[in-house]
Amino acid sequence: MKRFSLLLLSVVFAVAGLNAQTVVLSEDFSAITDSSSSTITNHLDQYTQVPGWAGDWVYPSNGKVKIGKSAEAGYLQTPALDLSANNGQFIVTFDAKAWTNDATSVIVDVNGVPYTVEGLSTSVFNTFSVPLSGGTTSTIIKFQGFQASHGRFFLDNVIVTSQELGPDTEAPFVASVNPSDNSLAVTFNEAIDPASAQTVSNYHLDNNINVTSASLNGSVVTLAVSPALSEGGTYTLIVNNSADVAGNVALTRNSKWPTLPRCVPNGRVRWMSTAPTSAAKSISSPAM
Repeated sequence: MKRFSLLLLSVVFAVAGLNAQTVVLSEDFSAITDSSSSTITNHLDQYTQVPGWAGDWVYPSNGKVKIGKSAEAGYLQTPALDLSANNGQFIVTFDAKAWTNDATSVIVDVNGVPYTVEGLSTSVFNTFSVPLSGGTTSTIIKFQGFQASHGRFFLDNVIVTSQELGPDTEAPFVASVNPSDNSLAVTFNEAIDPASAQTVSNYHLDNNINVTSASLNGSVVTLAVSPALSEGGTYTLIVNNSADVAGNVALTRNSKWPTLPRCVPNGRVRWMSTAPTSAAKSISSPAM
């Protein structure tokens, strides 16, 4: 299976009818008071406020953790969290910085579904906020190096909040796109109106790629495309007139990547295919 990367253009989203947020997990790694070249993988509970963290190639770094080594993609994962409330919608916020000359992306994996967060600096920590859905009673969130070689990064101030929602007054947006040779799985942040979701003319691809059909399953629209997508190709998908089940319609936007201040279905969603791998990758971008 080919590996594809979706570049969403922002993760600073207005949340529909947001009333309050419940903090489910907060970890600042304040128990780490030194730096060391020895891993703390096997005794993470000594350094975290909540027990149950797990990982590989995790190192202490003065109030934060360093994940990975030069030729190994390390990871750090949370204890099992109950994120089933509010239809499983939640937000993962964290501070991160890339190791000098290493990859400036990290993977945030939620119950086996990977999202790649881009835009890490190699000089300063930036705060990233990723709105997600699909939370369960035992959600595992894993922070992982983007690549095995030179994928090291620092992590701090992990906060997971469950969203408490009022009436839905916000238009839907595209949360991820998983491409394969002849189709795209377009996942929205919420349930989509079947009529708008399955209207083929609402979807447009560049590079002379045609959308031939659109089928809906929950919040995921599967688009059949022709001709097949090319390995290594870069494509732009434009989604128009998307409506949620509450009747909120996303208006057409003409902003060009990567300057779009907020990713909505009618903005441009840019993704590209890269080297083969065993799983498709969904990607979120850093907070702006």
